[in-house]
Amino acid sequence: MTRSWCAILVAAWLGACASSPPPRIVAVDSLLPAAVVARDGDVLTGAIANSLRGDAAFVARGTAARFAEEAAAALVLGRSTDFAGQQAVATALPGSTTAWSQVVRERAAHPDTFDAIGTARRNFVAALERGDIDDAVSNAAGAVRLAPAGPVRGMALAWHAFALARAGDRADEATARFAAAIDELRGPSPVLAAQVGLVWHTTRPDGSVWSAAVERLAAATVANGELAAPLAWQRATATRGDLSWPANVAEAARAALGAPDVAWFGASPGDDLVDTMTARMHFRRGEAMAALVAFRRVDRAGGAPPVRGLAQVGQAKALALLGRTGDARAVLSVTVESDDPVARAAGLAQLGAIDLAEERPAVARELLRRALESEARWSDRAGALGNLAIANWLLDDPEGAADAWCRARKEFAANGLAEDVMVCLENEAALRGAREPEVAATARRTLDAVRARGPAALADE
Repeated sequence: MTRSWCAILVAAWLGACASSPPPRIVAVDSLLPAAVVARDGDVLTGAIANSLRGDAAFVARGTAARFAEEAAAALVLGRSTDFAGQQAVATALPGSTTAWSQVVRERAAHPDTFDAIGTARRNFVAALERGDIDDAVSNAAGAVRLAPAGPVRGMALAWHAFALARAGDRADEATARFAAAIDELRGPSPVLAAQVGLVWHTTRPDGSVWSAAVERLAAATVANGELAAPLAWQRATATRGDLSWPANVAEAARAALGAPDVAWFGASPGDDLVDTMTARMHFRRGEAMAALVAFRRVDRAGGAPPVRGLAQVGQAKALALLGRTGDARAVLSVTVESDDPVARAAGLAQLGAIDLAEERPAVARELLRRALESEARWSDRAGALGNLAIANWLLDDPEGAADAWCRARKEFAANGLAEDVMVCLENEAALRGAREPEVAATARRTLDAVRARGPAALADE
């Protein structure tokens, strides 16, 4: 489960084990991201699910409410008219006092004001497209006057700043507006604040502005783990020029990729590290083609063997998500013959994940065992253990399954990966529920404790 890179494995063969419908099993480190996991009672409507590009389940589960912030921004700023969806997003956001929740409530209370802001935004964009900068400045200024304090005002300030920068002779005004926009956004949405800083840098190149924006983006990634901000990182890469990546980018990569994988990129963060991080973020969002392109770029850059091997595994994941499992196997056929132990083990584990998803648990177990026999360490290793647990269970080896689940949980917990621990517990509870209801109930209690306290709750096991 590369940091919760998961798949749905609909285990029809389990139907005879229970009178209720068979559980939908999340097979860690397999074909699809957890975004495709369906849950009864999702708070998100289909329209919101589409706006999130498939990440509705993350939000509904409450394990990645950061996606809801992005959806709220899109909805509130006029890219959707689905007010029921806006209310759903507000419900999904953590707590009741978050900035975006407040914005949704304000929109409900003052629909005419927000409709006027939306109209000003559309007119601003249309003016830019036809090259009428004065009209763009005027419409953006109107949006600023209408917008309430907080993220909506921050976005309006950013529109105004961009238009002023395009005016040519109003650079100082643009600078002041960009700074004001960042001040409004840094609290409710650090990623949006970082993106505004990167846009600012493109209008008037300034290394200190770029560095500050990337540092803010990296800090947000550290705070939120696999933050859904691939486009922000792509913009950072595209605008870097000859500037050096800030030191905290390596810390962000550890949060997004896991420490074992980051170790193979060298002491100083480079474009290959950021490209790998961006690729995995795309994959997490279900954007398989974007992930495939980014992983191929890393592979072809000719980095260290473990880096290229892990990029090949990433390509295989993306290809499988696109339904091209034959192509995925072709890529992995090269990876598993690598002289590098990390590449070889990771490739074997991913082949095992594919076979597990294609209902060949015996073949999967053999591949996963071979991968785990290696002393190589990569960030997906605990996910391979989780897959081995599922394969063992399906092959009537409950003791082997219990041992693999326990080892997977401990390995994820040691890296502070609460979401991955929860997926392991969900798998265990779903599979063991019919045969061992008491054990499954214990897994669910542990799952509730991890939700409440994080991986530290496993110390009580």
